[in-house]
Amino acid sequence: MSIKKSLAYLVFTMVFFGLFVYIGELIFRLRQQISVTADLTPSFYFPFLFIPLGLLLGLPVLLSHLKENGSWKVKYEKLLFAGLPALFFTCYPLIYFFVPYVVTPRFLDIFAVNYDLTQISGLVFGYILITSFYKESAP
Repeated sequence: MSIKKSLAYLVFTMVFFGLFVYIGELIFRLRQQISVTADLTPSFYFPFLFIPLGLLLGLPVLLSHLKENGSWKVKYEKLLFAGLPALFFTCYPLIYFFVPYVVTPRFLDIFAVNYDLTQISGLVFGYILITSFYKESAP
């Protein structure tokens, strides 16, 4: 067990929970504003606040690739088949309320009213996005 790695994990955890608390405080303040103004528009952007948390969760994976030799590559399949649906669910409240001519299946309406699901999908999208980059060693 190295002191350097332990310190790195401690700093990572502190930054993660600091960002988590900051996002929670920001959402709390926005909800207060919504309760006064009755304008729900800011709540449609809550899921996007969780994308940085997902990016931060995937950062150690990206940093482990920095040590490798080779050129940077992108896992397009991962972005297309996992990242794009996660981004869609993150954006779903915006799509549902602001793009009325887009027809979506009724079973997806749970994403329009349940912000917990869209926030989780924002977290997942951030993680998928950052872990889609890797280094491939030259033969």
